[in-house]
Amino acid sequence: MWFKQDLKSNIYLLVLLFVAGGLRFFHIDYQSLWIDEINTIVQADPAFGFTETYRFLLANDVQPPLYFYVLKVLFSIFGYTSTVLRSLSAILGIFAVYGIYLLGTEIRSKRTGLIAATLLCFNYIHIFYSQEARPYTWLILFTTLSFYAMFRFIKNPTYKTAITYGIFTALMLYGHAYGLFNFGAQCVILFYYLWILPVKDRLTLIKKCLVAGISTFILYLPSLPFLLIAGNVTSSWIPMPGLDVFTNIFTEFFGHSELLVGLACFLVIVFLFKFLYSENENSTKDSAAYSSNSFVFVVLLVWILLPMLIALIRTYLTIPMIVPRYLLGLLPALLIILAIAIDMIRAQQLRVFLLVVMVILSVVDIFTVKKYYFRGIKSDMRGVSKFVVNHKLPADAIVSQIGWHYNYYFKNSGVNEPVIMASLNQHLDGLKTDSFHLKQFWFVDRVPVLEGITETNRQFLFRHFYETKKVNKTAAAGSCFTPKDTNKVYLNLNDFEPIKPDNEGQLSFFKNDSTHSSPVLLDKGVYTLQVSGTSKPEKPVNNINAHITVKLNGTKIGGAFLSNIEQKTIKMTEFVIAKKQEVVFEFVFDNDIELNRKDRNAYVSLVEITKIK
Repeated sequence: MWFKQDLKSNIYLLVLLFVAGGLRFFHIDYQSLWIDEINTIVQADPAFGFTETYRFLLANDVQPPLYFYVLKVLFSIFGYTSTVLRSLSAILGIFAVYGIYLLGTEIRSKRTGLIAATLLCFNYIHIFYSQEARPYTWLILFTTLSFYAMFRFIKNPTYKTAITYGIFTALMLYGHAYGLFNFGAQCVILFYYLWILPVKDRLTLIKKCLVAGISTFILYLPSLPFLLIAGNVTSSWIPMPGLDVFTNIFTEFFGHSELLVGLACFLVIVFLFKFLYSENENSTKDSAAYSSNSFVFVVLLVWILLPMLIALIRTYLTIPMIVPRYLLGLLPALLIILAIAIDMIRAQQLRVFLLVVMVILSVVDIFTVKKYYFRGIKSDMRGVSKFVVNHKLPADAIVSQIGWHYNYYFKNSGVNEPVIMASLNQHLDGLKTDSFHLKQFWFVDRVPVLEGITETNRQFLFRHFYETKKVNKTAAAGSCFTPKDTNKVYLNLNDFEPIKPDNEGQLSFFKNDSTHSSPVLLDKGVYTLQVSGTSKPEKPVNNINAHITVKLNGTKIGGAFLSNIEQKTIKMTEFVIAKKQEVVFEFVFDNDIELNRKDRNAYVSLVEITKIK
């Protein structure tokens, strides 16, 4: 096939595609699925029929169905996993690198195509969405191919090129409703081209345009209901934009890297200067209109400006709708502009230097500055769910205002009871009606669990419950609330000094150190003290686990070695309180060691005091 021959004759492009694949598949499942991705994997569940998925999307997500249908087929073949889910986006991302090469070659030259492909290969935002289980890389790929097919159709307006253009345009529209804005830009470009064409050639092009339009309409017909519903939406989570909205979108397209943004701005200026103030180097008296610099300039300008203008006007007239990821169909046009600017520089050494600098800045930004592949940046609902599953009792209820999404992870972990869909305020309001039969429950969410709770509910919660376990992950959190028992006290780890709980709600000891509680009032009696904690690393250093000594009002009363099993409960000691008094507990990590690059550490997540006599 033609593309195989193209790849065989271009080793640089082939290497570039392999690099693009590596960047898009590396650590593809490192990040947890977040809310939108869980929408995708549930909606594309192969257990549902295609009709069920269509109806579900129509009622909930209002996304064109083709992307989800492709996922259903992949799930049926390769398994219903998050890796397969994201792999489709990665594959589309790799093809987009090849697609922009074709577009750059068609618009100007093979060198322009290779430069554009290089820029897209290492572009942070494209890599990010190539590992995102949403149809954004679909939109980027088929927007690129649709404009490529439009150029080929303009150069050679036959029924074959018209139908090909219609197919790719339909696929672009299946990516996202914003694809319609790109289609509007293409219509303006085609009208402009008709205007500059000789009169004798216009009728032929108009007929072929009708064929392309009919092909697009027929193929997109099943998705028209989604477009109609999206057009009638009257409320949105999207805020009104600020005055710098498009500046922010431009910088986001380059990962908010100051150096990359600055260099990109410089190249845009070079592009504008070359096109507006230099000779039309590609044009001659006999050259076709589509090969002129001015036509390329109009295409790229309309491609970028018209969708932004439509989104801006509709935002202020009807409903806010400007979100950077929705406008990703503009990214190929912007990178083509940068590629043309680099290609127009006559000095080869300077061209190579600028391209290499762009690549180095991108790589440094991804791996060193952002640490993209090794740092959690998405809502870690997977981590919170895992923590809850490892610590919950069979009878514990799980509550969340995004329970539909958390339920995906809990179901896959063997939790049979569905998550209760309610905010913490709503759940507590329900508990108030029967406060004599309170049971232990977990509340999981995207934010710190107590954020937004009313003062009345806060007082009710801490009058009747202890917050006995807590987990904080990236943009996700969970807490276990245990009903108070007159014979049991849970020490609040937040009141310990000087060591405070870390992001996972546990006291972390990294060296021989101690921390103590705030004063606790205990009645006369005999008590046991138990600690839930972990010794790390998993394999004991020198065959010995971390040891914690317990002191009561400064006097040693006991201690124990922690387990390697995560958050296992260990009985520390039994002690006697002779009379009702305030006491202070101190925990001392007393056997820290580093041996053969392994460091022994101690972690305490819960301190439980129970009166036994």
